Parts: sequence; C-alpha cells; structure tokens
Amino acid sequence: LILAFIFVSPILINYHDRPQETLTSSNGVVVKTSGTGVLVYEIGAEEIGVGTGAAALKTKLLDRIQAISGRVEMDRYSERRDASGRVTDYRVWAHRPE
Repeated sequence: LILAFIFVSPILINYHDRPQETLTSSNGVVVKTSGTGVLVYEIGAEEIGVGTGAAALKTKLLDRIQAISGRVEMDRYSERRDASGRVTDYRVWAHRPE
C-alpha cells in the first residue's frame, strides 16, 4: 500500500512542487518565474529577427516561448531598447492555461 501511494499519488494529487529558479539556455532566452505563476521570458532581438509587423512579432514570440515551455498563453510583451533606439531584446509575460 505504501508503494502504491508513492507511485500513484503524484498522478492524482498536484503537490505544486516545481522549483522556482531562473533557467538559462544557450539560445539567448532567459526564463524567470514569479510568485503568481507568471513566466517572464527575456528573448534577444536576434532570436526573433528584424522588420516584422506587430502581428507577426507576437506570433514569433509566442512560437519561440512555446518551443521552450510548451503550451502557454502570452499576456503581454515589451521591447527594450539601447541608447540609440535599437531593439535589444523583448520581455514577454505568459502563463500556463488552467
């Protein structure tokens, strides 16, 4: 019975035991989690490309973060610029659908 509990209970009970840490990857994307379950992605502008419209940019950002984290819903995004006004990276807020 103890072994059955150990192996079956994680399937039936959500223990919310995921680590809350910053994940970095070699592909220029940084993933951070907030205490409210929101995932914050920092994506380099070179990962997305230049010259895209607003709708295409949103699609590319969503595709990029879903390739890393699976199915998520994007809440919003913002551009970060350097002193000359060039976009250096994007910050994307997303959450997992319930």
